[in-house]
Amino acid sequence: MTGGSSTNELQKKEARLEALVGMTDNTDDLVDLLTQIHNGRQELNNLRDMVAAQLTEFRTTQDAAMAQAEALQKENEDLKTEVLILKKAVANVPRGGKGIELTLLR
Repeated sequence: MTGGSSTNELQKKEARLEALVGMTDNTDDLVDLLTQIHNGRQELNNLRDMVAAQLTEFRTTQDAAMAQAEALQKENEDLKTEVLILKKAVANVPRGGKGIELTLLR
């Protein structure tokens, strides 16, 4: 049974090859067709490489943006803490403000 199956496969491959060769009137047309197929494959490979490079660049940019967002979030949290401390300090200032010296830091 296995021999019959492989014979059948060979016959199918032979029929496909005959159909390919039969599509052309001469060998020049066949060479031209095969060259076009080769060039198409090469173009697809080039496009694949270009997409891979763009994807790598996108991921790098995305990682940098995420790192920057995390740093800004940390800075925001620090500022919130500072505001709370300042609110507490202002709340403890006597109403008249007597006896308090304000200095500006530059």
